Amino acid sequence: DLHIQYSKKCKPQRDDVLLVKSGSTTGKSTIVETDIEFNIWSPLCIIRSDNNKIIPRFTFLTFQSGYFRLLIENNWSYGTQPNIGMGVIENIRIIVPPTYEQLQIVEFLDEQTSIIDTTISKEERRIELLKEYRQSLISEVVTGKIKVATDE
Repeated sequence: DLHIQYSKKCKPQRDDVLLVKSGSTTGKSTIVETDIEFNIWSPLCIIRSDNNKIIPRFTFLTFQSGYFRLLIENNWSYGTQPNIGMGVIENIRIIVPPTYEQLQIVEFLDEQTSIIDTTISKEERRIELLKEYRQSLISEVVTGKIKVATDE
């Protein structure tokens, strides 16, 4: 029942960018990458791009930038937590190059961030293996399977 009620007000679609407008994660964003029907509630706003003017993924990547984060932080208000109102969000201006340049930027950033993500994943796996080796070493020394040389 609530889903039906909330969907009347707002129904996100693929390529919409969702922006947190209240709370400790104010300014964080994500892009909808599914066609599954869902709805959102008030601390989020939907940014829906005109695909003829701005590529949705470009909008999302722009929102990930330090530049955009600074725009958000300079315009939010405080209560018990940071907030940014819809009127403020509507008036934030971003640089929008021609769509062919947007596409080049998106492709470059996707390629480079993929390389970084792969490197992070490999390093995280190496860390896990080192932790396992550390735990195994401790266990083998404590149980006497490995003798430790002492000065005595």
